Amino acid sequence: MPQIQVELRCGGCGTWRRLTTTCWSAEVHERGLEHDSARMTRALERLERRQAIRAAKDLTAAFSLDLVDAGDFAGGHPADAWSDVDA
Repeated sequence: MPQIQVELRCGGCGTWRRLTTTCWSAEVHERGLEHDSARMTRALERLERRQAIRAAKDLTAAFSLDLVDAGDFAGGHPADAWSDVDA
């Protein structure tokens, strides 16, 4: 069975390791890595979608309660909003 040299890096600590393995074994591990990576990507997309929905609901509630209005999103530097506040 043909063998190949591969280099692996630990994502947690960054340690590199060189080893010799079969092509078949390397391909099996690569498919597993691709599968796990796709699962993590989907989970992150779900989380980001939930966070965006929550932020939109919070903003909608803030508008409904007159906590914010369009003027809060006008141009200018954020520090300018506090320029008229007494120190």
